[in-house]
Amino acid sequence: MRTLRTLALGITIALAACSPDAPTAAPTAPTRAVAAAAGPLCLEFNVPPLGTPYGAAYGTPVGAPQWVENGITAAVVPYQPGALFVEAKIDIPPTPFGAGAAPTGRARSISWQFDFTGLPFIPKAVTFDWLDQGSPSPVENLAVNGSPLYIGQLHTPPASMAGIAVGSSVTPAPGGLTGTVKMSGPVQKVIVGGQPVWIDHVCAYP
Repeated sequence: MRTLRTLALGITIALAACSPDAPTAAPTAPTRAVAAAAGPLCLEFNVPPLGTPYGAAYGTPVGAPQWVENGITAAVVPYQPGALFVEAKIDIPPTPFGAGAAPTGRARSISWQFDFTGLPFIPKAVTFDWLDQGSPSPVENLAVNGSPLYIGQLHTPPASMAGIAVGSSVTPAPGGLTGTVKMSGPVQKVIVGGQPVWIDHVCAYP
């Protein structure tokens, strides 16, 4: 009799589980792997109005977040040598470069800082397009994840910075050079500046 009661109880539980009124399990929160499937997220200087300036003359705090675009935070920091903090600007470049879309971020004796820690994934790589109208002199600034600051040309960066592999393409452009820097690894923060240099299409890849 006990066996029959146990069997009947099991059938009752099974039927209740199959009932349309039975409670369903709550959906699980999206994971980083789900977010990563969405593809790269990019900062393309589309948030501030065209012509927006940053720098000492405009009262911009060093390193303070200025805007967030697709989870990437933009700020400005001094350019070296000289700790210059002159002007960054949302600008139309003198010649198309990279993805070819305006606006872009011009840096004149100042550096852009991009923070990727607000993204829904840890980047496996970061790229950005650049236009250098001052090559071969003056020089650009480049750093990643708190590495020592590289002072030189963007088209010849160090092969590794803070354990991140770094490389750049280069193509002649009217008045200078253009290319794309790629940083392969878990990039958290990038600094890039020049006298002058234009930056665009800053992208993080899951």
